[in-house]
Order: sequence, then C-alpha cells, then structure tokens
Amino acid sequence: MALHVEINRTDDRGREFLQRIEDTFPTDGEFVFRIAESEFALAVSSNVYDYYRLHQFFCNMGWLAMNYGGPSLSRKGWIDLYRGLLPWTQLDCWVFNTAPTRRAWYKGAIRSKQNRCGIGTAVSVPIRFKHRYQLSSNKTFNHYDCYALDDYTPTHGVRYATWFDQFIYRFKQGHSLFGPYEPVRLIEHALMREETLAARLPGAILCVIPAADYHQNQYRFKTFCRLLCEAMGMENGFDAIEVEYSRPSMCGLMYQNKLHNLRIHYDRFIGRDVILFDDVYNTGTGFRQLADALSGYDGAASVTGVFLGRCIDPDLP
Repeated sequence: MALHVEINRTDDRGREFLQRIEDTFPTDGEFVFRIAESEFALAVSSNVYDYYRLHQFFCNMGWLAMNYGGPSLSRKGWIDLYRGLLPWTQLDCWVFNTAPTRRAWYKGAIRSKQNRCGIGTAVSVPIRFKHRYQLSSNKTFNHYDCYALDDYTPTHGVRYATWFDQFIYRFKQGHSLFGPYEPVRLIEHALMREETLAARLPGAILCVIPAADYHQNQYRFKTFCRLLCEAMGMENGFDAIEVEYSRPSMCGLMYQNKLHNLRIHYDRFIGRDVILFDDVYNTGTGFRQLADALSGYDGAASVTGVFLGRCIDPDLP
C-alpha cells in the first residue's frame, strides 16, 4: 500500500513531521494518522504494531502518547487507537496507509471516537490555561501576568484528588507518568494558545522558582527547562537562579524571605522578558519576591508567572 496524505494546512515543522513519518514509520500494516491542533490520533493494526515499535517511534519524534493501548476502533478488525500531543505545529492532515476503500471508514471511526472523548480534541488533558490573573508587586508599581493550567488540591493522598492533582504530585517527585515530555507538551500547548504571550517567547528567558532543596530542584526542573526551551526557542535560565544551600520548605508561608538561599545572576535578566515557572501557585509569596528581585532597577523588562496548578484552598488568595 502506498502512503496517501491529505493536507489541509501545514508549516515547516509539519512538513518535517510528514517526512519523518514517511521515512521512519513501519509500513508493513494498516495505519492512519489524524493530526490537527498539534494533537494526533493514530489508528493502527494491533496485530502488526506492538508496544515497543510505537513507543520507539513516539520517543524519536518527541511526541507524547497520552494513552498506549487506548480505546479500540474495532476489535473485530484488531484496530487500536492511540492519542497524544505533538510539538506545536500548524499541521492539519490525514495520513493513510490503507486501501482507498477503507479511508472513509477510518475517518468516520476516528472522528466518532474523538467526539466521545471530548468535542474537537484528541486528548482529555488541560492544554489551555484555565486561570489567567494578575499579581501586584510588593515593592513597586509592577503588575505581573500569571497563568495556571488547572486547579490543584494541595495535599497528596486526599480523598478527592483529581487526575491532574496526581499529575502534579508525580511532577514534584520527578516521576512523570508518560515521561519527561508530559509536562513540557502541556505547557508548550497552553503557551502557544496565548497569542500575545507566544509572540514574546522566542526572545524570553525561562527560569524557575527553585525548590527548597538543591536535589529536589535538580530532578524536578532541570530536564523540564531544557526540553521546554528546545521546543519553544527560549533561553534556558535554569542555572541563572542557583540554590546555594537547602532550606526547610516554606510552602504556604506568606511573610518570610524565601530567597535567602538563592544566588541570582542578575546580569542574565537585564532588559529581558522572563518566564518564571513553578509547579504550583499557593500564596504567591515566593513568586512576588523573586519577580520583584528580577524586575528591580535596571532589571527584567517583564516577568510572567506560569504554573501547572493553582491551589484551590479557599483560605489562600
């Protein structure tokens, strides 16, 4: 069977994806890719493509498969559906390795399965920011734009923890369920859907609000920063704010200095747009203190806060 491609829209990265699919995806069985809004659905002959072959392909492409062995399109024909996220692209297409008589069936089956999982989306994860808000500076007249993917329940193991809570718990422990691309793809997609913010990202520097412990800071944020900067063209500023020594956690404390164990390389931030990332927004104290420090006299041009989750504790601001 010859590969057949129907393109509605594409860009440079999309053309690269299509070429790599043609060059590297095994063609000894039926498969169909549906790619749109940087999401993919792959319908594949399960008697031909085993977990290892698919896993290797997704990893090599930098794609994030959100459910291996996902919902079956047809158990009668042994056709499985896999869904996930690509790096951001404008590509909108169908890729068929099927007989022409089967293509309409695949289109209908994939669209039907996607709609049952969520209208117009292939993956049921937050790829748009739920929270957009501003924080006032403690020391200046600055206002900082902040974004968070979704709500967060602050206590690990609580009875009503959501899937997203569990995702953040794993991120804090350095154990993403779907590998290191899991948080990267979610943040990448959400950032690119904020047009005004996305336009500033190529010249921005990404850094984190460091964890209290040096080793926690390394395994939680180091790989994340590198991969997100590679995906979005930002400067990796992970090493621009160093943890000189570990301190006790001050999570939830509002009136203590949280920067005393940090060494900040202020020269890296002069005149720059700064994306300041943390896993969770609680009281905002750590963010305000660090944002004020970076945007002081002759400092950063702007500081924007980006968080995985925003604490929904009603006692917090």
